[in-house]
Amino acid sequence: MIAGVSEDDGAGDRVIERCATWPVLPDPRFLPFLHHWAARRRGLMMPKQDIDAIALKSCLPNVWLHRYQPETDDFVCLLAGEQVNAAWGGSIANRPLSQVIRSEQYALTRHRYRQIMQLPAIQIVHRIIQPSTAVAKVSDRVIVPVSDSDGNPAGVFGMTLYHFDPLAGMDLPVDSGGEATMYLCAGLPAGAP
Repeated sequence: MIAGVSEDDGAGDRVIERCATWPVLPDPRFLPFLHHWAARRRGLMMPKQDIDAIALKSCLPNVWLHRYQPETDDFVCLLAGEQVNAAWGGSIANRPLSQVIRSEQYALTRHRYRQIMQLPAIQIVHRIIQPSTAVAKVSDRVIVPVSDSDGNPAGVFGMTLYHFDPLAGMDLPVDSGGEATMYLCAGLPAGAP
């Protein structure tokens, strides 16, 4: 158990307490995103106001930012790049997570996002969605915690690479699987990757 998070929380997610080197990323396109976050950390998180769109120019189509709203215990999308919006079939900006993703996936995703903020930790996810009558969809994502200017947890900032052409059918019954690993921020290397 780590800070109230057991190894089996989050459908089998692994939690890594300490890394001598930065985690291996599923795609080199994630490196500028993770470097940006790590270089701008203050303590264990990056203040969300330190996100620099110019520095993340190559990542912008694939990034998203969700702010935690304690009064509703939900996350609201503050920004989403065009690839993110295309994958979801339209703009997800200003929409709560509970209105964007399937109800059966919502509880797990909200749980993971809260863990990322509270531990804090970064998470690397490889996800496979297999609709019953459509082409499988695969995505890789890196999610990092962000804080307010006072250092309190504020939400999660992520980058997702979608390995499919956007197709109709996300409302079909699906089987989803994949791997999610969390790396505690306190156990990450001091410098940027």
